[in-house]
Amino acid sequence: MAQATQRRLIAFDVDGVIIRGSWFSQIITRQSLFKAFVFGVLGILYEARIMEIASVMRFAYRLLRGTSKDWLLRMTDQVRLLRGVIETFEILRNQGHIIVLISSGIPDFAVARLAKNLGAHFGSGIRVEVENNVLTGHIAALDCRGQTKVETLEDLIEIHKLKKHQIVAVANDRNNVPLFKFAHLPVGFLPDQVVR
Repeated sequence: MAQATQRRLIAFDVDGVIIRGSWFSQIITRQSLFKAFVFGVLGILYEARIMEIASVMRFAYRLLRGTSKDWLLRMTDQVRLLRGVIETFEILRNQGHIIVLISSGIPDFAVARLAKNLGAHFGSGIRVEVENNVLTGHIAALDCRGQTKVETLEDLIEIHKLKKHQIVAVANDRNNVPLFKFAHLPVGFLPDQVVR
């Protein structure tokens, strides 16, 4: 195993960077066309800046009310990834880097499952309410401005005894601006206008 000259913690946003499109859209289309249509309308309202991301996420998770956590995990195993993700992660692991998946829109249990499937070291997502293995449709903790992502990285820096200059953030949208400001090396992957 070839070691990197300097070990880095590389934090990847998930939607649009690891997963083709969004996790939520891939999941919701497997439930019903009506729910997929509603989610599509929410996406349009967000992109047009008519609706804030926090409101979109709260409404979207109501669409998943009554959905089994086990079903969501099985669907997470089947999400379509962007080309080259698996190979890239293998190279980064072989070089000794710490790979982190981080999302402010995907449930923590689904990000953890995706991280395990891809051989990433850690996965962090939002906390959704689950009762008796079924989603309630409510979000327990929502941070769409990216501050929780920064706090997660601060914790990981301490755990792995790293310095801030060893942090790389790979993301694509305006919800990751705090993450970009925190990282020593921000990488915009197919970035939207605000990230550019």
